[in-house]
Amino acid sequence: MTQDPFLLRRDGLAPDAGALLLNETLFHSANGYLGVRGCYEEGYPEGMPSIRGQYINGFYDIAPLPQAEKLYGLAEEKETLLNVADTQGIRLFAADAPLHCFDASVRGHRVLDMRAGLSVRECAWIAPNGGTLRITIKRMASFGFLPLFTIEYIVRSEDFSGLARGAVFFEDESEGSSTLTVDEGFGHGSGVGVDASDMERLTRHHTRSTRDHTRNAVRGTLTREQYKFW
Repeated sequence: MTQDPFLLRRDGLAPDAGALLLNETLFHSANGYLGVRGCYEEGYPEGMPSIRGQYINGFYDIAPLPQAEKLYGLAEEKETLLNVADTQGIRLFAADAPLHCFDASVRGHRVLDMRAGLSVRECAWIAPNGGTLRITIKRMASFGFLPLFTIEYIVRSEDFSGLARGAVFFEDESEGSSTLTVDEGFGHGSGVGVDASDMERLTRHHTRSTRDHTRNAVRGTLTREQYKFW
């Protein structure tokens, strides 16, 4: 914790199961139109509870509403907010090993800056070859262009020498992105098309009941300052 009321800080990047779900909520990015839970881009170790959520306000589908008894006038269906396709996946590899913040070789913290509208994760990673990489990840839901969610992924070498590479992955919500079965926002989408290139990807989905459509686009950009030590 910090004394600044507009900053929330959590030291350490390997919380227990309960704190992990809480931190996904606390470090979310949202602007009233879209919301993205504060999950780690690279994911978690197997068995860790997570709701890898990405939502659009007002985008719903029909879901069953079970009743203890079928009585006249009781609704049997309801609208539920959907988890759309996950566009936040980024994996970093150094010396052919993936970054995992639950590993003892990683130290860092998270900060929610409510003035700047940023969720920030910073860490130092001692790679398998002994060199150190410093990683800063900044996430933002834009208030200037509401459908825009951005991730700035900065990798700097402290004394690392070798090959470092990144990979972007895109998870389709229709396959389910949650390790918790209680989240009914999953499983309502049906993919209707994918357009992809090296640095861009566009997916198109429709809901199974209402047949509403949504499109999710990802574009990656590498800058010279981040790329020069590779």
